[in-house]
Amino acid sequence: MGAGAERIRALESGADAGADITAATASLSSATGIGGGGTIEIDLTTLTSAAVSGTGAIDLSDTAGGLAVTSATTNNGAITLAASGVDSVLAVTTATAGAGGNILLRADEINLGAANTLIGTGTLVLVPEAVAQNIEIGAADNVTVGELDITTADITAIKDGFSSITIGNVTSGTGTVNVSNAATFT
Repeated sequence: MGAGAERIRALESGADAGADITAATASLSSATGIGGGGTIEIDLTTLTSAAVSGTGAIDLSDTAGGLAVTSATTNNGAITLAASGVDSVLAVTTATAGAGGNILLRADEINLGAANTLIGTGTLVLVPEAVAQNIEIGAADNVTVGELDITTADITAIKDGFSSITIGNVTSGTGTVNVSNAATFT
């Protein structure tokens, strides 16, 4: 394991409300995990790539309220991506969790890429940052402020193969869930 992988894991200093990495764009790679010792807090506009080539997870949380992720890939581990703050937006172009890894995406608005670009065989969880956030599944667009809109385009981004899909906070969520249009998961 290279010194870079140790540095990526060592960045985490706890939930201190401060970013461990601050930049406009970044690419992160490791053989053994990114944030494996706990969530790495980031303040980025764009995460070009987060890749784990061996066994290990990706666990990143943006502290500035918005994050665009071009690619997040693990060979054998989970992916957790979050954007915190009021009306936080997480845009994920492609994410692949290898070997049964789970994917958890958390933000008040989650926008996904083209068809079949969210890939995994473990669980998929899409959850709003705010526990009282309303959710609309099958929405035509992302224009409703104060609502996590899982659009029909977002649904097509989810490739068949996840063991389960959960939308919303099942333990403490208090927002309403509305299913509009024909929302079909396979």
